[in-house]
Amino acid sequence: MPSPDQGNLPAEVTSFVGRKAELAEARALLPTTRLLTMIGSGGVGKTRLAKQIAAEQRHAFRDGVWFVDLTDVTDGDVLPSVIGSRLGLFHVPTATAGALAAQLRGQHLMLVVDNCEHLVEPVAVMLHALLASAPELRVVATSRQVLGVPGERVFPILPLEAPQTDETAASRDDTADAVLLFAERAAAALPGFTVDHANRDLLYRICHRLEGIPLAIELAAARLRAFSLETILERLEDSVGALASTLRTTPERHRTLESTVAWSYGLCSAPEQVLWTRLSVFADGMTVDAVEDVCSGGAIVREQIFELLTGLVDKSILTRQGGSSGGTSRLTMLGLLREFGIERLRDVGEETQFRRRHLDYFRALAERGRTAYFSPRETEWARRVREEHANLRTATEYCSAELHDHAAVMAIVTPLQLYRVGASYVVEEYRWLASALERDRTPSEIRARALVACSYAASLLGNGGEAEQRAREAADLADALALPGVAADAACGIARASFHGGDRARTLRLSEAAVDR
Repeated sequence: MPSPDQGNLPAEVTSFVGRKAELAEARALLPTTRLLTMIGSGGVGKTRLAKQIAAEQRHAFRDGVWFVDLTDVTDGDVLPSVIGSRLGLFHVPTATAGALAAQLRGQHLMLVVDNCEHLVEPVAVMLHALLASAPELRVVATSRQVLGVPGERVFPILPLEAPQTDETAASRDDTADAVLLFAERAAAALPGFTVDHANRDLLYRICHRLEGIPLAIELAAARLRAFSLETILERLEDSVGALASTLRTTPERHRTLESTVAWSYGLCSAPEQVLWTRLSVFADGMTVDAVEDVCSGGAIVREQIFELLTGLVDKSILTRQGGSSGGTSRLTMLGLLREFGIERLRDVGEETQFRRRHLDYFRALAERGRTAYFSPRETEWARRVREEHANLRTATEYCSAELHDHAAVMAIVTPLQLYRVGASYVVEEYRWLASALERDRTPSEIRARALVACSYAASLLGNGGEAEQRAREAADLADALALPGVAADAACGIARASFHGGDRARTLRLSEAAVDR
């Protein structure tokens, strides 16, 4: 069960700046608030503030503080499974909120649920069930809109305090949060940078132009590696006006943030721009080798990728994550930047091409499990699968929703069955396989293997009848197609279904038959 030493709150690599009033208000609200929902526009800093609040409360919860990012989750039905996996609750028996609530009953923990706006209704239903069942549970959620859960305390998050341009130089306050954030990030981008009499006016005008939006400020401050404050302000003024004139229905704050992203795009070289758009097909980060396989070709040759990635990191388009003491490092891209990139990839007619290449890469990663499992390569393969779960999910969803290639869904999901058991993804695996098997009934080896995998998942979910039925169908198909290895796996599946059904004598007989196979 969850415990403090198992908490998964991500460590931050930059300092937390400002928000003293918000932090104080949150401290005052939490003792009497079961669900605190932080709402605000994109890029306003909801996630960072939620993490800071959680970090301060870490020792106040006996069973830890846990962080769940829903950015890449598109199916509300898998929410309990996703949250259960983040909490380390292996073998979640079902995909219902009620089953997860039973696991959390009696637990004293804080759950931070990030980026809920695209799943408002299923998140609301799930959190209501969890809070009703687990009286010691506290939830901090971030969303662009109210969740609508009974007892929810809405906590609006506004942009940082920014100076006004009509203030006199003498009255301006260098302690305004927007100014402090820009100065902090600027010093990181340009060592030795300080706010002084010579640059104060320019800095204030930039912060005012960006309306105190943290993401916009951080992107602009990072430009000091290459440009002066004068150039930054000039470019911001030009691009903000141009973008606002074409997006009249977009809220002003979103226009400013979007224009900041567009301006960052304009600062990239043509090959960097191309790579940025192609990188947008990844979900939740990528490794260099994956980028080289998926994104090279045409305007970008494979040998360019490494240097182009370095350039995008330097321009704060990508962030390096992990790998400081060995192992494989990953590069991540903010969701806003990914959305910007995919729109441009679509505009040039290349979205399908690179989504298919993304699909091919992660299908190959999944299929390596057929030979990696029970081999010296097993640990490395399982680590990669765990890190790439969001990309594997994205590839599977693309096969199903866009290509309607349900055989490809089976090909991706089937080899992951043993990994997903240990990682509490068995419910998600079952849903994918059951759907694909229903939609594509073509007799084939991949269908036979998928039936065995689905049988395994059904057994773990406690449905022995379905598990045995699918295993027997797999055995018949394997015999018809002369696949003795799959037939042996199916025989094991029949025995496993009996075991989970509780009939030990029958299970022994079936197991002996499986051994003979």
